[in-house]
Amino acid sequence: MVNNINSFCISAPSSGSGKTIITAGLILALREKGYSVSGAKVGPDYIDKTFLSVAANKEIYNIDSWAMSERTMGSILNSCLSNSDFFILEGVMGLFDGSITNEGSTASLVQKYKIPVVLVVDASGQGQSIGALCQGFINYNRNISIVGVILNRISSLRHEKIVVDELNRLSIKVFGSIPKSNKIKLQHRHLGLIPAEENDNTQSIIRESADLIEQNINLEDLIRATKVNIIAPKMDSFFSPNLGQHISVAKDEAFCFIYEHMLKQWKTENREISFFSPLLDEPPSNNADGIFLPGGYPELFSERLSNNHIFKKGMEDASNREKVIYGECGGYMVLGKSIINKKGEEHNMLNMLNLVTSFMHPKLHLGYRRVQCTSDFALGRKNNYYRGHEFHYSNILMEKGSPLFSVCNSDNLKTENVGLVRKNVMGSFVHLIDEEI
Repeated sequence: MVNNINSFCISAPSSGSGKTIITAGLILALREKGYSVSGAKVGPDYIDKTFLSVAANKEIYNIDSWAMSERTMGSILNSCLSNSDFFILEGVMGLFDGSITNEGSTASLVQKYKIPVVLVVDASGQGQSIGALCQGFINYNRNISIVGVILNRISSLRHEKIVVDELNRLSIKVFGSIPKSNKIKLQHRHLGLIPAEENDNTQSIIRESADLIEQNINLEDLIRATKVNIIAPKMDSFFSPNLGQHISVAKDEAFCFIYEHMLKQWKTENREISFFSPLLDEPPSNNADGIFLPGGYPELFSERLSNNHIFKKGMEDASNREKVIYGECGGYMVLGKSIINKKGEEHNMLNMLNLVTSFMHPKLHLGYRRVQCTSDFALGRKNNYYRGHEFHYSNILMEKGSPLFSVCNSDNLKTENVGLVRKNVMGSFVHLIDEEI
């Protein structure tokens, strides 16, 4: 299917260049010009897209060329492109950063679908050297169209003139320059940005970014440079684990990492979805066939979760009724015996799996994972392969029992089995993204 639409990808030479807040500001600025704007986040990151969702006032999907099949990527693109005037991607890391084969990179995705790139360059501490940087990115892969540059964190008018003059000399289009501003600085913690819904200043920060963009970026030039035809197969099929007809999903600040394409697939299949908050001491729906505890930040709320007896009793009752219970990452931690927080305090969890995790000495565990069920489970059959992602700082102190998955990393190198399964309860630190077909 050919979609004639304005589209571009906000990418950068490296992480930390300001992609997220500039993308959110652009979405809001274009909406205020009367455009209907949809968006997506390249890669598996749950958090950045929360800011784009606030700016767009609609759901934002992840799209990932390593973890997703052609079917899923096509379905997501067509869902985003329908009934929109603009489609904006936010890239992941630097433009060319991905797996060892370049899959998963922003570059692989924009090249596949011929989406032009606007490069956000952090100008801090640089002058004419930005010319060499931009020219290198433009020439590195001529199959990718970098249509221009947005300069970020410009310190003065003189700084701007030095950089812009050099880029003009090299015939590199500059759409505008964003001055340094503490008003659009986003807060971080151990898994990246603090999600938009947890930040009371999210609306004002995005508003400030949109104002800076309207004052400093030539939006008309940007609109003219990004009219494209995106060819994506017309599909409407996503991935979601089969957890039954009625799925009760934990959703609050401790359980906030869930992919929109999973929810959409459940809805497409006419499954009933209900939500509950373990932090508010709510139990899962008594009528649910399956319960999903997604990832999030239970390590920050371990004491509170430990004392929420209505939540724990509801989960125990569901297990006794042999309902399917599945946890990913943070959800997996809560299914275990206990969580040790950063202070070294141990708090009892659901005790459904023989697992103890600790956040006392954080260590980064990060990377794509290709997993296979070790046997036939409610989650899938033994011959089913899935692709997913692991990103956490908590460590496993004890993990005993039957493993859920055998696993390879993105280089297809076999690693240790992961996760646990005990009757109807199962989980692992892997966030599943798609099924291999």
